[in-house]
Amino acid sequence: MLLDPSGYQNANPRMEDSRIQSKRVSTRRTFLITAGVAAGVPLPAVGYTFFTAEEVKLMSALCEEILPSDDLPGAKEAGAVNYIDKQLAGSLARFGSTYRLGLAGLRQVNFLELPPGAGTAFLDRAIAGKEPAVPAAFVRMAIDHTMQGVFGDPKHGGNANRVGWKLIGFADGGGHAH
Repeated sequence: MLLDPSGYQNANPRMEDSRIQSKRVSTRRTFLITAGVAAGVPLPAVGYTFFTAEEVKLMSALCEEILPSDDLPGAKEAGAVNYIDKQLAGSLARFGSTYRLGLAGLRQVNFLELPPGAGTAFLDRAIAGKEPAVPAAFVRMAIDHTMQGVFGDPKHGGNANRVGWKLIGFADGGGHAH
């Protein structure tokens, strides 16, 4: 019979081992998360694999500026941010540092605080190289990836409910074989 720290007597040593192992895994996970945060390693937002919660807000605003929702669905409804996040954690991982740099620039210029209508003019200036905090290459890439997330095959994480395809009259989509 084993005693755990609370004084509980456990007649099953295997059960005791699994409780210790479970506590060890939990403690290790807590340590790694805490160490990562202390070291300044960005943690992904819930439901995302690359973007942090703050980056999700910035990317959502950026994608909405690129393809806004009005009487028709836009980047938000298509899940463009989800697509970009999924791709940056996979096949587009090589562009991760470009996104981190561009998002840091958007944070620096308070992109989320821009008045209505000012975002498009800001992005035009960034593309023209007149906004040094936000690289033109990042903005161009974000535009390309937003469009891919809206109009691409839904299996890649965007074009939710095929809204992009419906916008261009390609209702059933069907995709293509690889």
